[in-house]
Amino acid sequence: MAKNSELKTETPERLVNDWFVTAVVQDGPVSTCLDAVIAELASRGAFVEAVRQRLTSELIPVDTVTDLSQRIRALENTLRFRLPMLTADRPSAWFRAPSATTTGPFQAALLSEPVFAAYDAVDVAKVEQALSKAWQSRDLKDLPFSDDAPCLWTTLLRHNSRLEEICQLPVPFANLRLDELPQGMPPELQCRSLTSFLTNVRGELIGARERLTGCYQQLRESSLRLWLVQRRQLMEQESRRQRSQRGAQDIRDEFRRRRSQTTTAAPLLGPADLEALRFMGFEGLPAPGDLRQRYIAMAKKLHPDLQGGDDQAFKLLVNAYSRLTSRVEA
Repeated sequence: MAKNSELKTETPERLVNDWFVTAVVQDGPVSTCLDAVIAELASRGAFVEAVRQRLTSELIPVDTVTDLSQRIRALENTLRFRLPMLTADRPSAWFRAPSATTTGPFQAALLSEPVFAAYDAVDVAKVEQALSKAWQSRDLKDLPFSDDAPCLWTTLLRHNSRLEEICQLPVPFANLRLDELPQGMPPELQCRSLTSFLTNVRGELIGARERLTGCYQQLRESSLRLWLVQRRQLMEQESRRQRSQRGAQDIRDEFRRRRSQTTTAAPLLGPADLEALRFMGFEGLPAPGDLRQRYIAMAKKLHPDLQGGDDQAFKLLVNAYSRLTSRVEA
């Protein structure tokens, strides 16, 4: 069959909308020409099917992008209403479901999840890192919570993962993304109406991405307040634990020292006695005369009636001297 030479001189923009032009410009017998058309149409059909898989679902009455947009709107309303009311000095409120599920004169629907599912406060650093990693990777396998209870953080991360799933086309078009098309679309798939359709889809997906990013920033900035308080509490607990250990160790050391003495054992010193010794600069119980001389020297510096004196420090000196006097005279 003779080929139409005029078609070969047509511009690509005009030929791309003529689905049968492949048969006319194809070299070979008729069967080969028609097979080329069928193959090209099958490729286009496969592409449309790939797009359909990402944009439709039998489980929802609307398209997936609209469904996700509605879910993001519910999350936005919830964060806007609830986050300003949460304070770091009441951490239980962050792990508790809200009492109200609507707000405002038009009764905007709110999500009923707490901000966080349960986690151990000692793991606060791991929680912060895990949530940031899950947002970046869109992988929800290693969430840091101790149970599977829903919370606003998991809702946000699931929306983020769902958005990525919609954007990424399946094989054999895995190198194409709906949030980037129609740029990079193969020439054999291009046409004006498809370009217009994909441009609208891309705009909706980019808008959803921006809104989700805004939700993430709000939720993270608010969570940082709680995490800061939890870190301070952990530091205070550790400090108290170390002080307690030091006090217990001081008592044990003093007990061993007294037991090792061959002379009559001196009174066992308690934590308050050891603190008094440290305050006055002694490593062990001094002789009564040394104790009095040290008291007089320190009193001349700390007495509140003297220049540079310190009333609070002088009171501590008097208490320390009184306690140690009772020990050295025992």
